[in-house]
Amino acid sequence: QQQRKQDHSHQNKPIKLYLAGFSLGANVVLKFLGESGLDAISLYNIRGGMALCVPLDNAINAPFLCSPGFNEIVYCQNLLRTLKERARYQLRRFCKGDEKTTEFNYKACMNAKTITDFDDSFVAPIYGFSDAYDYYKQTSSIHYLNTIAVP
Repeated sequence: QQQRKQDHSHQNKPIKLYLAGFSLGANVVLKFLGESGLDAISLYNIRGGMALCVPLDNAINAPFLCSPGFNEIVYCQNLLRTLKERARYQLRRFCKGDEKTTEFNYKACMNAKTITDFDDSFVAPIYGFSDAYDYYKQTSSIHYLNTIAVP
């Protein structure tokens, strides 16, 4: 019997990647593309990126997240509820349920009235930022737009 050779040549071709993000995910896409520059193409084979509703400057946008009206009632309160649930989970999983943990300020998390309050008490200490605005400054994609090399 004659064996058929299978064509596996397509397995050696690099896969073309395209990144897409919405809102904060779009910020991540643009920041990554900007930080990577030409390496996005040569190292990662990224051929394009799409970003929709990007909060380019997180520090400028932060005060509007919980502004009176729709944002405060619908967006902020729902997001805060979800974030607080995550903080409770983190406390149980990584801090043995100790509300006096030094990893983050649990009491301030639970009392947070704005996203910035939460970011100040949870996100910043967990990820090594000095405060929420340091976090916003360092993670904003606006500082990286001029070094994006892919369309």
